[in-house]
Order: sequence, then C-alpha cells, then structure tokens
Amino acid sequence: MSTDWTDEDIESVLKTTACAVIVAGILYCLFFPKIRQDPEDGQGQVQRQQQNANVQQRQMQHQRGQARGQGQGQSQGRVPSRQNYNRHGIGTSASQEDDEDEDGIVAYLKEHTRKPPHFELSSTSTAASNSNNSAHRHDGIVPFRLTKASHCEMKQKAALADTEEEAQAKALEVRKDRARIFAKLFASNNILPPGRGGTLVLSIPSGRAASMQKVLALLGTYYNLFVMVALEQEDESGLRSVSGKSDEYTAVKQKSKEKVDEFYEGENKGLSRDVLPPHRIIMTRSVASRIAFVRAFPKSPEYVISIGVDEEDKELKDQLTKFGFNVMLRSSASILV
Repeated sequence: MSTDWTDEDIESVLKTTACAVIVAGILYCLFFPKIRQDPEDGQGQVQRQQQNANVQQRQMQHQRGQARGQGQGQSQGRVPSRQNYNRHGIGTSASQEDDEDEDGIVAYLKEHTRKPPHFELSSTSTAASNSNNSAHRHDGIVPFRLTKASHCEMKQKAALADTEEEAQAKALEVRKDRARIFAKLFASNNILPPGRGGTLVLSIPSGRAASMQKVLALLGTYYNLFVMVALEQEDESGLRSVSGKSDEYTAVKQKSKEKVDEFYEGENKGLSRDVLPPHRIIMTRSVASRIAFVRAFPKSPEYVISIGVDEEDKELKDQLTKFGFNVMLRSSASILV
C-alpha cells in the first residue's frame, strides 16, 4: 500500500480541518458563555441593579431639591441656580452659574458686614465706591473720608447758622483756630502740617481732657486722631486688676469708661463721639505701653505728638525715633487755643 499523499488527499484534509475549526468556533460562541455562568455572577448582576437604583434615587433627590430651591427662590425674589447632572447622577454647575453665586455672596456680605460706629458714607464716597471697588480698602484704619468726623463741621455749620453769611463766618473762625494750633504744633520745627485725612497720635497727661476739648475737636475734624492718656499714680490705683477676677475686671472696665467719658463732659467745645470715637482713646500706664500702641499701627502715623516735656515724654520720643516715627514734644500750655 502506497503512503504517498496526493494533492487531492492534502486538499481534503485541509478542508476537513477548516470546517472543524469553524464549527468549533460557532459552538464556542453559542454555548461557552452559558457554561461559565455560576452563582457569583448572579450576585454581580444584583449589585449592578442596586447601583443603577442608587443612581436613579440620587437623581430623584436632586430633582426634588431643585424644585424646593426654585420655590424658595421665587418666594424670596431670588433666581434659583440650575443644576446639570452627569452620568453618575452628581450635580454640576456651569461657570456662569458659579459667577452668579459669587456675585450673590459678595452682595450679601456687603449688606450684612458690621461697620464701625464712626463709619459714614457721603454722596461722593458712595459714587467713588460704585466706580471703584477698592475705595474702601485701607491699612487697618477706616479712611478719614469715610468717618463721621469728616462731615461734622459741615453738619454743625448747617445746624448753627441761620444764613449763608453766618455759615461762612463760622467756617472762617474754625479755620483760624485750626491755623493757630498748626502754628503752635509745627511752626517751631519749620515743617508743614500733614494733609487732611492723615493719621495723628496724641499723647496727653491724665486730667487734661477738659482743657483740651477744643484742640481735640479741631484736630479730630481734620485728621484720623488717636489719643493716648498717660495715667498718673492715683489713676492707676483704680485701673489695675490684681487677681484677675471677674468683679475686679468689671470695676477696672467701669473706671476706664469714666476716664474716657471725661473727654465729652463739661463745656464740650465741639468734641463728640463722632469726632473722637471712644475706642480711639487709649489708657496707658507706662512709656512701654505707649510705644507698643504706636508700633501696632499697620502704617506709621504722620506724627506722634506728646503733650509734656518730662522724662517719660523724652523717653517716648527717643524710643519711637529709633523705630523711624516722627515724634514732637509740646507743652500743654503752648497749644491751648
């Protein structure tokens, strides 16, 4: 028997093999996935169904929340923000909606920000703030143009004068009095007074409040004025807490308030809480405390003027001068109007 393969035999074998491979592939595609299924595959299908149900539930919750937000927004006059949802059911906001929300937050904070008691906007300040968002920015101190003190002279002139001639005469008298003070404070040093709205720190001895009311009123309506009161020994006895108990703290606070009230009592020559707010009157017991107060300013004041020529005032000038502050010493009698 011959073992040689003819071409016809080889072709027949190849055809048979090809048909077998094709039939095996068809059977594999039809039946093998069903054979591989087991109990764990059923659990995976249940998990997928639960995930789909969770996604649908989140979408429904977002839709209900959006509906409530629209109802609240319409009742309060606000435009509700729209939400988009991705394929996972998570709410997303467009950039335009983010900008609208940001503007709303800024407007809300602007309306509900607590303002200092001496803060006041004039018509020119309001116009400036509308045209420039940085109009109210400052270095830790309210700008003079935004304080009640900057408008006090105009209001007093309108209240006390019946005619325009009387108002002009009153304004001229105030300018003359202020010019006298400037001459006594600055002329001896051959320097020009700082411009209107600058920061001025005044250190005065305790007990001089009544005699310096007019001087403080004229300076307070022209500068951002701060006053340091140099307490004497008899004052310190009532303003020192030893044990730190609450009743002692209350007594110290009351005594300090009484010392501050002295600035607004008596004849009260134009000095009011609008011109010199109480929180700008600082009680100090030592030179070190006055130095610390001046150095705490975020921006150096134009001048620090110490009313007095004793050793403490000289030490105050020497120490502050080392830190670059402009300090002048003046006697209390020399600046009284």
